[in-house]
Amino acid sequence: VFPNNTIETADIQADAITAAKIADDAVGSEHIEILDANLVFADGAAAAFGASGDLEIYHDGSNSIIKEAGTGKLELRTNGASINLQKDNSEDMAVFTADGAVSLYHNNVKKFETTSAGATVTGTLTADLADDSINSEHYVDGSIDTAHISNGAVTLPLTSGLVGLQS
Repeated sequence: VFPNNTIETADIQADAITAAKIADDAVGSEHIEILDANLVFADGAAAAFGASGDLEIYHDGSNSIIKEAGTGKLELRTNGASINLQKDNSEDMAVFTADGAVSLYHNNVKKFETTSAGATVTGTLTADLADDSINSEHYVDGSIDTAHISNGAVTLPLTSGLVGLQS
């Protein structure tokens, strides 16, 4: 028996303790204050959260996965300025600004942004219109003439660089 019912890590041999040897309530959050090293999981082993393991975070050997496995929804929340999806913390793919714009990027160049008035597209917007309402007769010498769509109108004033849609 160890004094004060404590065991020093130096007294524990490698692989001496397995989950099968630990009572369910022997280690709780009240016994862990701060982790000072990474938790390492094998490929395919998930960190599961919730009584039924509703949230899983794992690596399957090729992909890193955050999975909502319950009946609810996966929510990303912030008290900060935005939620950013990035490649290697250096290249924006999408930025969701709190109380503001949603911006989508191609190769770190903003191509689509929502605004309080609607949306802004930078570059070429391609639409596949099933009724062929906008066709080559509206495209003259590199500019767009007045165009129309059945049940509404599309205006493309290129002099101001704006695209307006009206229904």
